[in-house]
Amino acid sequence: MECSHWYALGIIASVPELKNYALAQHYFIRAVKCEPNNALAWTNLGTLYLLLGNIELANKAFVIAQSIDPSYVNCWIGQALCAESIGHHDTLDLFRHCTNLGYHPEGSIGYASWVCNTLLDTKVHDSELYKYNIEELAAVEAATDSAYHYTDSIHDDPCAYNILGLLLERQSLFGESEQAFQNALQLLCGESVPNSFKLLCSFIQCNLARVLRRLGRLKEACVQASSVEKLDIYNIHCKASALYQEEMIDESAKAFDIALRLANTDEEKSHLRVSMASIVYGLQGQFEAKTLLFECLKSKPPCVQAMLALAAIGLLHSDSALTGATLQELNLWVSDPRFVAQIHYLQSITLGLLDCDLAARNLFCKVIHQWPGDWVHWKSVSVLLMKYGNLPLAFRCLVSSLKTSSAPSMEVLQLVCICLILTGRNSEGISAAKKLVHHYPDEKRNWKILNFVRIDLK
Repeated sequence: MECSHWYALGIIASVPELKNYALAQHYFIRAVKCEPNNALAWTNLGTLYLLLGNIELANKAFVIAQSIDPSYVNCWIGQALCAESIGHHDTLDLFRHCTNLGYHPEGSIGYASWVCNTLLDTKVHDSELYKYNIEELAAVEAATDSAYHYTDSIHDDPCAYNILGLLLERQSLFGESEQAFQNALQLLCGESVPNSFKLLCSFIQCNLARVLRRLGRLKEACVQASSVEKLDIYNIHCKASALYQEEMIDESAKAFDIALRLANTDEEKSHLRVSMASIVYGLQGQFEAKTLLFECLKSKPPCVQAMLALAAIGLLHSDSALTGATLQELNLWVSDPRFVAQIHYLQSITLGLLDCDLAARNLFCKVIHQWPGDWVHWKSVSVLLMKYGNLPLAFRCLVSSLKTSSAPSMEVLQLVCICLILTGRNSEGISAAKKLVHHYPDEKRNWKILNFVRIDLK
């Protein structure tokens, strides 16, 4: 009997109606004995072992299949699934290799899913593996293409549309992201949707509300956030922020109060109080806002965002004692990559107010010397230089910021356009404005910049 007959019998024995896995294993083993150099036969055997939970034997079968035919994508997908089942750090790399070999639905959605998982895991963002797999290999863009390929061939997977929406949102392509989330919700809005998808529906509605808020469609964002069946603090925070942007201050404050009651940890409560402080500051003034922010400092560890906000309030209201004390406390976090740029920016403004412009510039030079590959620091020093009128040097810093970032930041591109316009380089300015609109077409300010450059050019 030929090899193809044996593994055909194995597939028949594995179907859900029979589930005779012992007989299927017998047939698959006969197939590989009949034709040891058949990658498909070894892949079928590995898939059976993977189904039965025998990861070690499954991996061995897939490795043999890879050695026979390194371009056979199915055996690489099998090994990626083995790695995924045990949480191996090579899972993302294996799925990426599958997408390089050719299109396969499982490989495409697997890679897109794992890119999203890696982006969510903030603990690994400083690792060399993250910098290589995500930043150097442009994983977000590649995963977006994979998700598009998957949804083009499989139209009834709401999870895939949700993943696609998240990846597009990450690139600030909010219009396309909204469409992806809408497609996911259309698949979940029927009455026959199982209860297991109700939670997914709530997540997607929350994602959609967040994107609508970024698009400036605040009323729609509020409606979408209010329609979520399962309310949590993240959904309520999104709704409260949209209400605040819509200048519905009282309703926003009430929503924040509800979220604060639902918060379980001190960290969640602190972050919510910082958001509430921005509303209270506009509604009641600095003293009530400072009261809320001081409450955040009682948590263990204290909320760094609250200290940054207090320092900013001190600067706005010339309260040198508050600013100095807060910046002194913030020195404990000055080596934390998450906050170093903001802390040094506040310190530089403080020095600038004291007419210590040289000290402010030297401060950022020291930071750039310490973190030369961080685009945020280059952007911050360029803003400082623009403030002091040194536009040529500011432009050079912005170019360095673009070179050190994995993807061009919208704010940096906007500053590049402004810098070129102010220095009279109008033709370069219109090219930069076109690039800005090309990268971030859903942001209204970018179109305004392009229109302004065109008018100025005329």
